[in-house]
Amino acid sequence: MRKSGVTISDVARKAGVSASTVSKYLNNIPYVSENTKKKIQAAIDELNFQPNIIARSLAKQETGYLGLLVPEVNNPFYTDLMQTIEAAAAKKGYYIILANTHGDSERELQLARELGNRVDALIFASATNDSRKLNKLIKENYRFLMVSRHVKEVKASHVIVDGFVGGKMAVEHLIRLGHKKIGHIGGPQRIHQFQDRYLGYQNALKQFGIPENHDWVVFGDPSIQVGYQLAVQLMSLPEKPTALFVGNDTLALGVLEACDNYNWSVPDDLAIVSFDNISFSRLALVPLTTIDSRIGELGQIAVETIVQQLREDTSVLNQHKREIVLKPSLVIRKSCGSL
Repeated sequence: MRKSGVTISDVARKAGVSASTVSKYLNNIPYVSENTKKKIQAAIDELNFQPNIIARSLAKQETGYLGLLVPEVNNPFYTDLMQTIEAAAAKKGYYIILANTHGDSERELQLARELGNRVDALIFASATNDSRKLNKLIKENYRFLMVSRHVKEVKASHVIVDGFVGGKMAVEHLIRLGHKKIGHIGGPQRIHQFQDRYLGYQNALKQFGIPENHDWVVFGDPSIQVGYQLAVQLMSLPEKPTALFVGNDTLALGVLEACDNYNWSVPDDLAIVSFDNISFSRLALVPLTTIDSRIGELGQIAVETIVQQLREDTSVLNQHKREIVLKPSLVIRKSCGSL
């Protein structure tokens, strides 16, 4: 229970330091030693001191909120990502305001402007591919970072997993299992991450001397319904692929549903490797072999990066672009036939 009337001066006396040192610690200003930090935190805990966040926000012209824009809140990938971002933000003393863009780039830009005036910075988990419009947001002094997505021509920082390496890794695994008839169900090619995954697919085939069959390569919005439809399309061809690299787990869940409805055995009739390693992937009809996109780390690093930039200098947040690319790994389950 909070003790009323506890002040910074009370904490300072308890810790044996000055009130200004306590203030620096609370506002994450450098030059407070680790030993002093421990003393101050111990005093805060003992006195149950709770700083006046509203007063601090007014003094620093900060809100204590970050805006998060996602294309679909019911997409399992974004559900996982939202949870990690919210948890990471809470540890840094920030709250998250969520906005659902419904995959509409114009709505996304409108929401970015409306929300950007109410928060300290924005996190785009989905970004329009229009670099001109995004760079215009930067010129208008909207501060943002992109996570799981990036637009190469935009000056904002981003945190992504290496889609090219992951795509190549997925296809190489299928080739090592003996497959040569490997198709690809990919996400929209206007999104760089899906472009990179497709390029990884192509590179692996080329490396092993396997020609790409363009009839076996299809693209669509990353949803379960689209995954279902595209799987039926490919498996209705006179010559069918024996394996698929699917651009993300959400599409792959649709593929598995189609296989179940049409009695195509996974992995005997069709081996599957997908991408993302969402929480549902291990609980699927057939547990998915998938490329781990390190969702937890994506969210945590995104929050840490933007908070660090805000505390360094909010006026130059987008002038120091940081490109953080995580290495993916392969998670082997039953859908590929290795187990």
